Amino acid sequence: AKANTKIYEMKQQASDVFTPTLVGDFGRDKANREIFRNPEHQLQPTTVGTENGWHLKAQPGNPTIVYFGGSNFDRNKYQSDIKDMAEMCRDQGLGFAVFDYPANADETAIKTHVDNVIAHLEQQGVPKNQQSYSGYSLGGFSAMYAAKQNPESAGLHLISTFSSVRQATKDGMKDALG
Repeated sequence: AKANTKIYEMKQQASDVFTPTLVGDFGRDKANREIFRNPEHQLQPTTVGTENGWHLKAQPGNPTIVYFGGSNFDRNKYQSDIKDMAEMCRDQGLGFAVFDYPANADETAIKTHVDNVIAHLEQQGVPKNQQSYSGYSLGGFSAMYAAKQNPESAGLHLISTFSSVRQATKDGMKDALG
């Protein structure tokens, strides 16, 4: 309830928000690309291994939200939602990062991908203790795995996860809290 209230408050405050740019040659629908009015705050294209993504840098000292989508996640299909999430993060001084999954990924490939995302962000100047993971549906598995791999993380947020992630969450909390 508190999160929903905060999101509502953020939306109310966002009346002067501008849509971020999807800079570079990413996305199938180039006509939908728009430019941030402040060039310091652009959603930049980035690549982890062979997977494309976008990264919005945080204001100094603030964490970066690393979003993992569900099983059918496609940045191009959810471009509008990604813009909205990036705008909300930007307005709070937070960073935002999102990446495609490897094609036909299994559990091992997803784990390797998540490890690569953590390392890539660290190489881009986002320390492990400033990475906060958010996962929707299957992305909950990715976010939980990221938090397990990076116990220094700034946070973990799971949305509509499926039962095996709930069990992993219980087990992970049990391990973390004793």
